Amino acid sequence: MDELDNSHPIFIVGTERSGSNLLRLILNTHSHITVPHPPHIMHFMGSLEGRYGDLNEQDNFYRLVADVLGLIDIHIYPWDVKLDIDQLISQAPSRDLFGVFVTVYNAYLKASNKKRWACKSTFMVEHADAIFRLFPHAKLLWLVRDPRDVAVSSMHSVFNPFHPYHTARLWHEQQQKGLALANGPYAENVLQLHYEYLIAQPEVTVKKICAFIDESFESTMLAFAETPEAKLSGTLSESWKNTAKPIMSNNAGKYKKRLSSIQIKTVERAAGKTMVNLGYTPDNTDWQSHTIGPVSRALFGVQDTLLNIQVQIKSLLNDKNFGRRIARRLYLTKLSWVRRSPPTTHKHLSK
Repeated sequence: MDELDNSHPIFIVGTERSGSNLLRLILNTHSHITVPHPPHIMHFMGSLEGRYGDLNEQDNFYRLVADVLGLIDIHIYPWDVKLDIDQLISQAPSRDLFGVFVTVYNAYLKASNKKRWACKSTFMVEHADAIFRLFPHAKLLWLVRDPRDVAVSSMHSVFNPFHPYHTARLWHEQQQKGLALANGPYAENVLQLHYEYLIAQPEVTVKKICAFIDESFESTMLAFAETPEAKLSGTLSESWKNTAKPIMSNNAGKYKKRLSSIQIKTVERAAGKTMVNLGYTPDNTDWQSHTIGPVSRALFGVQDTLLNIQVQIKSLLNDKNFGRRIARRLYLTKLSWVRRSPPTTHKHLSK
């Protein structure tokens, strides 16, 4: 590729706490690929899109783009790219939120001096139809990790459910979407990757990824921890501290020591069928014979709240981007109120 390639983007999908930040930094080290830390445009703004009215109306579309730029301005991993609203509007490939998402990433790509962009927002697994409608040759890297280890990691991260039951249910739902993609009409565009293989055999796995996305393997990809991007990531949040380290080959199977036997049973009962479909063997042979009732779910909700409080206090004391994360929450709350109904007038907005 000698010029910008906006027609073959790469998407990392799956469930958070499955190594997506690791894979982002590996790919971002490639000389052709830029993978900005995602502001999760589709995830945070998707539920609000219908409140902007007819997006073929210039003022309505302007409001949507302006609000997306507001989200990016307070992103918890600050972008060093200046985005021009008029250029974004004029270059959007479609008059909808997905079109805004694409034009933002295209603008970032142009500023990066690289040739191809990738998106690490794992929530994009929810938007596969929009992806392939606009990009029939897009590549999806479907990252899978043992849900019991995902539960261990999520209990200490501010970006996820905290209780293993809630983590397991989310993992099950998102991996089911991955399975549907891998067995659907775009199966050739989807590469299933196991986190455990990535950390155990990084060079083999990264070479496989490069072959799939039609890029040459570069040895510097495995030295991602030495890049400024990785070093910055590791300083911003406790949840990202491992991103500033080389690949941790022993970072699998931690649940055996970090989860209680009851927590392991809970994860396996909540996600056991999907675990088996993806090659993970439950430790408990009776995982199919028990259901989780309403009393247990209510208790898990209380425990999730308590874990949330503990993690938020730790984040307040240690995370450099804590203020930005709170600002994002307040911003989205404000938008939910301000954009609570579609506009009824279309008076030209002053720029």
